[in-house]
Amino acid sequence: MQTETLKINGMSSDACGENVKRALESLDGVASASVSVSCNKAVVQFDEQRLARPQLVAAIKQAGYGVVGVRAIDLSGSGGGSCCGGGCG
Repeated sequence: MQTETLKINGMSSDACGENVKRALESLDGVASASVSVSCNKAVVQFDEQRLARPQLVAAIKQAGYGVVGVRAIDLSGSGGGSCCGGGCG
């Protein structure tokens, strides 16, 4: 499993966050998606054998939002963490 943290722009409400979450979870290979509107972030855990970052970005853009940046994290054997890592920034 791989985890990507994507900074998203254009989300202004919880409904926007739900739209992004649904778009990501509709992709075959996404194990989980967590979206924080207040942090403007999505954290997506997915099977890197079936998906790659460009497909995640495309799903978000197709839902009508922008992706500012990304950070890859390998969580093999890890319990993960919060979407905001303890705060927005």
